[in-house]
Amino acid sequence: MEIALACQQVIGSYALSDAFDIERHVRDLLGMPIVGGSSDMQKNNLARLWKL
Repeated sequence: MEIALACQQVIGSYALSDAFDIERHVRDLLGMPIVGGSSDMQKNNLARLWKL
């Protein structure tokens, strides 16, 4: 989440546009601690989401 927020700051207002993937990634990452469970479960969810 820390990296995604740093990327959002670097990109600036473009990060708020749905034309770029960073907007979706930041939005998804901000909601994950609420519904995602432990940190290990969140890492697995992200890996599955990003097909890693």
